[in-house]
Amino acid sequence: MRCVKCNRKLKHEPPPEALGFGPSCFRSAFGSRAKPRRVKAQPKRDSLTPDLFDGPNNDARYALVCE
Repeated sequence: MRCVKCNRKLKHEPPPEALGFGPSCFRSAFGSRAKPRRVKAQPKRDSLTPDLFDGPNNDARYALVCE
């Protein structure tokens, strides 16, 4: 079978929704398929992981160093 747009011989039989286009010609004519949006994982707190931001803040650390 040949592509309807460019007349190139196709290696495989195109799916019915391709309307006789080859893969590159189909993408150029109709655009690529939209990928599903990725859902970001929400951070979860637990008691086993130590909190990295507990303890003295930068002002307290600076006061300790400058003494």
